[in-house]
Amino acid sequence: RKPSILLLDEATSALDAETEASIVDCLHALAKKLHMTIISVTHRLSTTRSADSILVMQSGRVVDQGTHEELLGRGLLAELADMPIVASTSNSSFASSSIPCGSQDRRRHHADDEDPNARSTQRALELFTNALLAGSTPRQRRDSQSTAPYQATVDGANTTMKDTPAPNVSCGLLKMLDHWVWHYTVLLVHFGDYLVNSTAIAFLSADYTYVEWGATLRLLSMGCSGVYAIDVLLRMAGLRTRLCRSCASMSDVVALLCVGGALAARFVYADNVEEKRVVITEYLDKDQPLLPGETHVFPKYRSNQIEIYFAAAYCVVLAVRIVLKPMVRVYSKSLQPTSAADTLLISMDSLRSALRRIPNIAAASVEVMEHDLVIICGRTDGDMTNDELMVFLEKAVAHRPADMTASAFLSHLRDLDAQSALRVYGALDVVSSTLRHWSNQRVALASTVLIVLVHASITPMLAYFMGLLGDEAFPNRVNKIFKQGYRNGTMQTWVDTQVMAKNKFVFPNGTEGTFTYFVPASSLAVGVCGILLICVPFAIVDFLMGYFQSTMIANATLKVQGQLLKTILAQPTLFFSQRTEGDLNNLFQSDVARVNALWQAVFWNLMHPLIAIVAGFAFLIYFEPSVGMVSLGFSIMVVTSGPQGHASLKSKDFGSKNAYTSADFQNAIACQQVVRAYGIQSPVLTKFHATTTTLRKAQFLKDFWAGAVQIYVDSAMFFFVAVMTAGLALKVFRADITAGAFFSAVTLMSRISTPVTVLGGFMRVAIGNASSLQRLDEIVLCDKVRCRILMASKTLDRLSFQYDTSTAHFDLQQVSATFPLGHYVCIVGPSGCGKSTLLGCLMQFYEPSDGVIAVDDHNLHAYSKSSYMGQIAVVFQDGGILNGSILDNIRFGNALATDDECKHAAELAECGAFVHALKDGYDTIVGQHATANLSGGQTQRICLARALVRKPSILLLDEATSALDAETEASIVDCLHALAKK
Repeated sequence: RKPSILLLDEATSALDAETEASIVDCLHALAKKLHMTIISVTHRLSTTRSADSILVMQSGRVVDQGTHEELLGRGLLAELADMPIVASTSNSSFASSSIPCGSQDRRRHHADDEDPNARSTQRALELFTNALLAGSTPRQRRDSQSTAPYQATVDGANTTMKDTPAPNVSCGLLKMLDHWVWHYTVLLVHFGDYLVNSTAIAFLSADYTYVEWGATLRLLSMGCSGVYAIDVLLRMAGLRTRLCRSCASMSDVVALLCVGGALAARFVYADNVEEKRVVITEYLDKDQPLLPGETHVFPKYRSNQIEIYFAAAYCVVLAVRIVLKPMVRVYSKSLQPTSAADTLLISMDSLRSALRRIPNIAAASVEVMEHDLVIICGRTDGDMTNDELMVFLEKAVAHRPADMTASAFLSHLRDLDAQSALRVYGALDVVSSTLRHWSNQRVALASTVLIVLVHASITPMLAYFMGLLGDEAFPNRVNKIFKQGYRNGTMQTWVDTQVMAKNKFVFPNGTEGTFTYFVPASSLAVGVCGILLICVPFAIVDFLMGYFQSTMIANATLKVQGQLLKTILAQPTLFFSQRTEGDLNNLFQSDVARVNALWQAVFWNLMHPLIAIVAGFAFLIYFEPSVGMVSLGFSIMVVTSGPQGHASLKSKDFGSKNAYTSADFQNAIACQQVVRAYGIQSPVLTKFHATTTTLRKAQFLKDFWAGAVQIYVDSAMFFFVAVMTAGLALKVFRADITAGAFFSAVTLMSRISTPVTVLGGFMRVAIGNASSLQRLDEIVLCDKVRCRILMASKTLDRLSFQYDTSTAHFDLQQVSATFPLGHYVCIVGPSGCGKSTLLGCLMQFYEPSDGVIAVDDHNLHAYSKSSYMGQIAVVFQDGGILNGSILDNIRFGNALATDDECKHAAELAECGAFVHALKDGYDTIVGQHATANLSGGQTQRICLARALVRKPSILLLDEATSALDAETEASIVDCLHALAKK
């Protein structure tokens, strides 16, 4: 390139001393020969011996300057080992300063890390752990959508990691209750109690057989309820006042009270044969017209033996408690003292890659360390816990290069891929996120719900027609008699069929009677035609559901795509440094498509079956109360349990590896010229094959466990429906229910079990694509509240910022200031001292590394960026005049401003005098197609008016008057001072 200036960034730090010395001498000779300025950033003293001048920096400040000999003479040579160095091999002089950004605590920490006296293995491991867990800024995984665990706390994850316990809780007691042995033992007692009682309800009769087992079942439930009470009382003692802060915990207590109430009702209204009373509630032939002296002949009885219905309610509440117990456990564990390290999962692949990147590492050492890694973790790939990592590092440090300290060795491993094990999207997160994305389509959503309700009512209609066929149309009895005889003079054989219709009956005296209120042939016609005719509304409603579903998903996808790009472009610079290009491209290309498929699953496999289930269970409880309630409880329990958590983790792992593979592919395409020029297709393909092989295994595990969720629901519902059908068949045999009621109940259960199974399919699809939705939500969604209007002051409290998060250098550090409302405040300093960086933090272009920006003592981080920027106006050094009229340029500051408001802002900025002097006034065209020549001061006043029309609480000026002459600058400054007071 034959450059005038050559910049070297640690260019020789990885070389041996001899090679480094040779290159440094070559560079020094080139600088003299080619009249070239060479600026080298280095931390090694050996590269500075031939430098013409040296700048010594520490924590954003130049602490000394001179030649190698001058620094040696001042006794600073020993201190240079701990300081970043900027060396120059030309005769150029340096002048540099910055905002004092040095934090004594950070400098002390950095010095300890590099101090030779503190380089013991244990100390190095402690420093490594602190760097991995408590970095000053969050670092994004290169192959993942997830941030580091400490950022998950900032972003509002459900479970907050704590080093100290929450006040007013008993941590020891909660740890005992949340231990897997206790937790799953209590759940097993719940399930056993439910299974025994629900089976008894299915097979026993309310009027006759339940009384034989009632006492035993009550005693069993009472013993189990004692276990439930002990568990809840201990948890209340552990949570104390924190109990009331959790909806799940309070619901669990209420559910226990309902369990106790249902059990008490079973004792109070216990079945008793000696006190059995039977009353006639109605007659099955109530529609039969009676002649004088006639009575109804088919009464319907009801006894006072109603314990079975309280037992069914008891089962429903038990199912609710089974659903609530895991939620209560999650909340309880969040209050216990937990190290952040306990929630980390570190990628073993990233650890292997980091080991191979260590300079001068021997292949034999890498092989030994990989062998130790497999032995410690017990597996060859996947994620490892923090404890496993620490055990491995204690052994690995011994195999580091001989000339490398433990601290330097571990510093090469600080960028491992670590993710939180606490926060992964499950089915409930998918549903809530989907409804948020659909919330702007209320009319379409309401219409869809109405249509699905109509669709769900078709199943009860089918059950009604099935009951009509069973009770009225089908024959009461059919006799087929084999006969043989002469017909028409010939011997013939035939079958004589004798049908006794349902409207025929026999009186006690043996005479035959006929019901006239229904005709079997008519009932048959109504039943068959009804079943056929409901196909028409079924098809119409299906079409309408498809239309509204497509409309909602298309609009939601359009909104997400636009909002995704808008949100990404509005992010601070640090956002892009924490994410790879492949990760962001994968968001738009792959994740949006997967989310689109997920939303279709939410509609067809969640909304539709869920509403169908609610309507179906309502009718089932009406037809057969005890079986309906037990079925409802079982469905709730099955849908919300199973291997969903494990499937969610596998989905998240697949999302990470998929983004990593996409980045590898895009990198190979971007570098295709280099690949072809150097003929390295084979190693590139080999590396990519290894990556895709890892992805294949992750995809298999994702699909397998997602499928296991549906298999679990499908199998459980099939088994349950079979048991309930067998129980109903026995009830028909004992004449407890009619055949028509049996057909109706079985039809409803079969039709209900199908949507429940479909819900299992939703769980599979939701979990399989949840990671994509989570990746989008982490960027697009913002649940922060609006920033309050500035009333007193804006403050900076120990604000720190660094562009490069991989170094200890801070561009701003410990900056504190107060900007009162109505004041005109200036930030003054030489070029490069950090003024623009500070202004970028104030405008939220950069996310602070540490410290607080507050509005009226309220942390700005808690509020949405858009609401804060609505109070901000900025005037830059170059102004920024756009093509258009003066009035248009002013209105760019506030698109809703009227002409009068724009002109008023212009008067405040003292634009009126020169604007009125123009021929076209405010309609004068400015910019590249200007029809009038404006001075620099006039241009800046227009830009100031554009800022003022926003009516900002805070006006930021970035060197806004530096390019103006002294007189114009003084005039604008006086104007600003007056405006601040006004």
